[in-house]
Amino acid sequence: MFETFLQSFPLVKFPVTIREDTYQEMGENNPPLGAEMIAKYLACFNETGDDDEMTEYIACFSLPKANAFVGVIFWKAGLLTYDYFLATYTHAGMPLDCLRVAGTTVERETIIQAIATIRDDWNVNIIQGRYAASGAALPVAANSKPSVFEVLDDGKIVQLI
Repeated sequence: MFETFLQSFPLVKFPVTIREDTYQEMGENNPPLGAEMIAKYLACFNETGDDDEMTEYIACFSLPKANAFVGVIFWKAGLLTYDYFLATYTHAGMPLDCLRVAGTTVERETIIQAIATIRDDWNVNIIQGRYAASGAALPVAANSKPSVFEVLDDGKIVQLI
């Protein structure tokens, strides 16, 4: 069943950048993920338990295979949140780790957006910005937040910066 799940995620080459609109390209070309696949392979990463009947998942792509794990990017849409996650699994389909790498969240009068680039050394560079709902950028000190993560050889994701 895990191989069927992976077939929903087309393989991409490094480096890959994940932007606000990446899901639109992927959603047009990738088959929808069924409820059984979501329950078996994605729901385990939903620590907040906020999924409801309106939550939507779209398979985006898989990353080049590593020796000990498989990495996929999926998009999850909920109420006022649109997030991209990097999920890692063993080759047998056991979940290893998951990280929100990009997306858009609306909090009151503020829009928070993050984009990510994943490089061939499995470093994940994320930049996050905050904007007023009117579209104006907030002051620079409050606006930009860079983060760097690394996917280790065992599929675990650790923060470097």
